[in-house]
Amino acid sequence: SKIGDVYPIVFHNGTVEPTTNAGLAQIGALRELTDAEKLAKRRDFSKWKVERVATPMSEADCNAKKEALGIKNCRPGGDDYFAAAAEKCGGVQNLPTNNDLYELAKTIYGVSNCNDSSQDCTGTPDFSKLPESLSGLGSSWYIVWARERTDSTAYSQNFYSSYSHHGYRDRSNSGLRAVCVGDL
Repeated sequence: SKIGDVYPIVFHNGTVEPTTNAGLAQIGALRELTDAEKLAKRRDFSKWKVERVATPMSEADCNAKKEALGIKNCRPGGDDYFAAAAEKCGGVQNLPTNNDLYELAKTIYGVSNCNDSSQDCTGTPDFSKLPESLSGLGSSWYIVWARERTDSTAYSQNFYSSYSHHGYRDRSNSGLRAVCVGDL
């Protein structure tokens, strides 16, 4: 809306209600998203993007930035690729959760090939089901950072040629991909 826009209203049982579709749209734009809507927005894989993390973060840099990035602890000795991934994505809140990555695995491997208890999937992945925004992951196996586990490890999801597995990796591992879920 801009100054000068007019949205006719009516008072109904002590409540102000818009009388036009434009007014209803403005109310809709201002209302808070429900948890289900937030989750659906978060899991819109076409909005996710792959970021290359070529250089790890030093322990000193991590300690200086950890509060702003939402990192609890930094990897002793540095070489922290997880912290560098969090920085690329604008903070830990913009990294996928384990559940987010499991939902991505179900998309790639097929729901019927996945076990909700272990968050593992088997079978042949169909990487063509990835949206274009995730094409940077490649067409063969890869591992994606999830959330922080300890000062030296972080959760991850492996996407291999015959299975996907939820686990964790040392934060000094340079072979993991950073995927940003976006500004939510």
